[in-house]
Amino acid sequence: MVRKLFIGIQIDGRANAVIERNLKEFSSFQVFWTEAQQRYITLLFLGNVDDEYLPHISEGILRAVEGMEVFDIFLEKISSGPDKNNPKSIRAWGEESDELSKLHDRLAKELNSFAKIEKKRFCSHVTLGRFRRIKNRSDLGEEDYFFEKKIHIPVSVSTVTLFESAEENGKREYFPVDVFDL
Repeated sequence: MVRKLFIGIQIDGRANAVIERNLKEFSSFQVFWTEAQQRYITLLFLGNVDDEYLPHISEGILRAVEGMEVFDIFLEKISSGPDKNNPKSIRAWGEESDELSKLHDRLAKELNSFAKIEKKRFCSHVTLGRFRRIKNRSDLGEEDYFFEKKIHIPVSVSTVTLFESAEENGKREYFPVDVFDL
């Protein structure tokens, strides 16, 4: 069986509770909100992978996390994006973190034969929601879609999760395949 896989960090309950409080002011937006249990930070996208390669991927993740200690990162802003001229989503953006960059780089090195590694700099974020399709956004005014709110939300990084992305009941869902402790 072929699965669409990625490696990420599940957002913990404490961080999700603070995110929920911060999202209340955006409740009037026409957004499909991401359910709390579906929030994550993508570290590495692997794409469509046959099940026969799962043991190799798991071994690579184990090598990448070996010797790494638990650490915290901070989500520093909520904004529309990624393109300010035509935002498609609302995201919480993470601050730069040496530990998170090291984890990303180690995963990319171990799984370079599977991963779709982007050449741009790694930038952590959590997709909180996607704007509903609207025929003419200009009728709503720029202030409805272009915003940035400063936050300071700690996220504990104690595990790395191998996720499967699959269509279920007409919407995209993310299911843990395996979890690896730091």
